[in-house]
Amino acid sequence: MTPNIIVFHTNTKDKIEKFVSDKEMIYYEDKHYLGNGMYFWDNEGNAKYWANKKLKENIGVLNEVYISKANLLLDETILDLTNVEIIKLVRTLWIEYCDKLDEKNRNQFIGTILDILRKYFPILNNMKVSKCHGDYSHYNKNS
Repeated sequence: MTPNIIVFHTNTKDKIEKFVSDKEMIYYEDKHYLGNGMYFWDNEGNAKYWANKKLKENIGVLNEVYISKANLLLDETILDLTNVEIIKLVRTLWIEYCDKLDEKNRNQFIGTILDILRKYFPILNNMKVSKCHGDYSHYNKNS
């Protein structure tokens, strides 16, 4: 049985409509998080937080942000960056890549590292879904 997860995506009305109506994926070239791809939240609270953050960052540019709800069927291998063993593997692959190509700039955002490793190690292209924890250390939960 294929695992099924309810996920949420935040975006502008036109992009959400294309995603829902035309089933058109919305890809981003994000270097900070998980690299190129479409991003989903695993709960509605985080999706609302992200929508409000985007509105605050784009006052006068964005008037509203929509949240879509989708079923994610996990019939693909997952790059699970919540798993310590997988994190160690990604680090090892990155070090091997840097050593082999004499890469001097080893300190990169995880999204950049993943995009480079996906090109260099074809096995990673089989993993169409990546999972991670967000770092919200900057977010004051008590206020």
